[in-house]
Amino acid sequence: MTMTPARVGPTSSACPWWARWPKHGACPPGGASSPLGNNRARAKLAATLAEWEWITVIHPQAYVDPSAVLAPGTVVFAGAVVQPEARLGAHTIVNTGATVDHDCTVGDFVHLAPGVSLGGGIRVDEGALVGIGASAIPGIRIGAWSVVGAGAAVVSGMSPPAPL
Repeated sequence: MTMTPARVGPTSSACPWWARWPKHGACPPGGASSPLGNNRARAKLAATLAEWEWITVIHPQAYVDPSAVLAPGTVVFAGAVVQPEARLGAHTIVNTGATVDHDCTVGDFVHLAPGVSLGGGIRVDEGALVGIGASAIPGIRIGAWSVVGAGAAVVSGMSPPAPL
């Protein structure tokens, strides 16, 4: 997470969506992004196609503060807001209308579902899913591969789930 790639709207010719890509083969011209909703499937795809050029995609109707850092493969959908000094890991989805407040750190392969609201300084670890309309108060941690249910109010930290 040391770079902020070029920001491209979803209708740009430099931004092919998964449905238009071949199932196997070379990376599409201009790079690729994977808005797959399943975090584990997205992680597996990124590992399988590690040699591809992964780009960050920001919808033209989203707002990302210039001081935010977005890693390759991240997708920010319409109406989403990413505030100052936020850091988003690789292949993260910030879905429609979600907000990531100042100084949040969001790990790789995280999915922030539509309408999620993260207060300032939150840490969301790798692979976590924060469900539709969930809110989290400032300064907490949501552990790796945790699932926050739709509409939940997260008021204390969440440990990673136990191994299966």
